Amino acid sequence: MLNTKSSDTHYSGDTNGDVFEKVIAANTPSAANPTPNFATLVTSLRSYVTDAVKAENLTGQSQVVIRDWANGVIINQRSTTVTSGQTIPLYAAAHDGLSFDSVKIDGVTQSTTNGTLNFSRTFSQSTTYYVDYYFIKSTGYTEKDARGTVYIKNTNGAALYSNMNMTAQITDRNLKQGTAWASYKKVYDAQGNVVGYNLGGQQYVKASDVQETPIGDVTTQTFNGVVSVINPWTPVYSDSAMTKQINNWTLDAGTRWQVFQKVFIDGKLAGYNLGGQQFIKANAVQESTTPSTPQQQIIPNSGVVSIISPYGARVYSDAAMTKDTGRVLPQGARYQYNNEVYTKGQLTAFNVGGNQFISVADIATQIPLYGGSGTFTVRYPANPRWGVAVLDSNLQVLKIIPAGTHWRSYGIGILSDGRTYYSLGGNQWVPTDYGFVQ
Repeated sequence: MLNTKSSDTHYSGDTNGDVFEKVIAANTPSAANPTPNFATLVTSLRSYVTDAVKAENLTGQSQVVIRDWANGVIINQRSTTVTSGQTIPLYAAAHDGLSFDSVKIDGVTQSTTNGTLNFSRTFSQSTTYYVDYYFIKSTGYTEKDARGTVYIKNTNGAALYSNMNMTAQITDRNLKQGTAWASYKKVYDAQGNVVGYNLGGQQYVKASDVQETPIGDVTTQTFNGVVSVINPWTPVYSDSAMTKQINNWTLDAGTRWQVFQKVFIDGKLAGYNLGGQQFIKANAVQESTTPSTPQQQIIPNSGVVSIISPYGARVYSDAAMTKDTGRVLPQGARYQYNNEVYTKGQLTAFNVGGNQFISVADIATQIPLYGGSGTFTVRYPANPRWGVAVLDSNLQVLKIIPAGTHWRSYGIGILSDGRTYYSLGGNQWVPTDYGFVQ
């Protein structure tokens, strides 16, 4: 004890024995003080011992005041005591219509387990600590058993929560995107919507951060419509996930295409099927509206057509070919055309001057035809599931026709690339090796 360093700040560095010697020396007879008072010596020693013991005693008690808050108002208050260095549990109280949200000390949010806070402080003198519990209006959430698997879709990962209301986040826990987790219950809001999942025990994850299908899951939905290409050089893919681009095939901006399916990845619209194994991404096109009556597009183009229908070609005064003029152009006659008419993205008529329109079904472009008339069936030799492109006489792609579909062929012609093509009527051609005629 005497060799222990003094805890009295007035004697820093001295041992207790050194201090006693100094106090006694100060109260022994000397020339300056020949008759010291013995009582003064005793008082000095007692004062030193009292101060030293106080400084040594770090096990005093302090008060902890727990305040419950709701809507900015203290709704309940209670207190307890804590000894320096001791850890005591503090609990969230129960309040009708309210749910525990968070707990703070000096404005700093504390980590809890279901509202239980392990409180501990070290102090040298008694003080008062304030612990503030915050409550919010109950969400009305309920949970029901529902075993399954959830997949983290949030690119920043998914936070875990220790309460069903998902307001008390578990610190230092974040589930990585793409990982799979077993779930045991679903959490529903008052309207019956799934808002979260229980991953076991007091671990919850928000529904907005996860999905019930594996990341990258691809689904399709039947859809008959037309899309317009908005991006130049839009690639075409041979797989529904749109990861395998078909070489040397892109679609020009402004062209319109018949589509037969919508493609969804992770539940979101990602692309369209052009027929067979031919897909384009949704962000490169936009769906064309489907009006109650066919919508025509008149595109300037010129060339020569021949009337091939044995009944001749009826002449109409409107592009929709609803107003018959009563005139019929005879089979074998040839006419210059100035415009092409497209209905829902498909070539349907030619304008042969003024308000005179004739159907593509009755004519052929001025390219000599031989044999090959009948029913053409699409079958691409490299992959029978693929559709094939229909070209005009300038070898520009007009549309894709699906695998296995049937079309009328008016004969075989040779285009500028030297290849043979079936004529599907009007200025529409498909290579003869992309199918067969019966």
